[in-house]
Amino acid sequence: MSVDTVLRKRSFAILSWLLPLLPLLPTLAVLGLLMEDVNSGLLIAIAPPFVGIAVMRRILISRVILGGSELRVVNAIFTYHLTYDSISSVGVNSGGTLIVEGMYGERIHAGGFGGSVVDHFLGASARAAESVKAQVRKSRKKTQAEPVKKKISRSWLGDAFLVLALIFGIWAVVLEMSGS
Repeated sequence: MSVDTVLRKRSFAILSWLLPLLPLLPTLAVLGLLMEDVNSGLLIAIAPPFVGIAVMRRILISRVILGGSELRVVNAIFTYHLTYDSISSVGVNSGGTLIVEGMYGERIHAGGFGGSVVDHFLGASARAAESVKAQVRKSRKKTQAEPVKKKISRSWLGDAFLVLALIFGIWAVVLEMSGS
């Protein structure tokens, strides 16, 4: 059994845990106020920060995974699965984004290695592209290329905050409609 290699910008790994704390801290203060007086205004004030946390977590889960038999490009919404025989090219576009192209014309932009001014100097996308190319060369079996498989990405923590936002939003609407 081979161990997957995860390619991810260090900043994404750190920010995926730290950035959601920014909206969470004031939200906890609002939750403290709710303990004293449940009202729709306070309830609805909690939903947007929770949605923000969900969006941040989804964006920051972006990464590239070099598996034993396939490459996975995990973006905020979709995860793309490509066998190494299905990859026609790997590179970095002029904006600095890692691009993986499939044999059937698929073009996948790796959100976790999107171009940035900092990356222009540090070269994380270029290093990731070289790692993917090396794995493709090493893992090709010269079998029939398969089409890219596209699945919904999972971010359990992000999705949990989205559900919480919906619960607080619905609770606020129900409370407002009941006149309390």
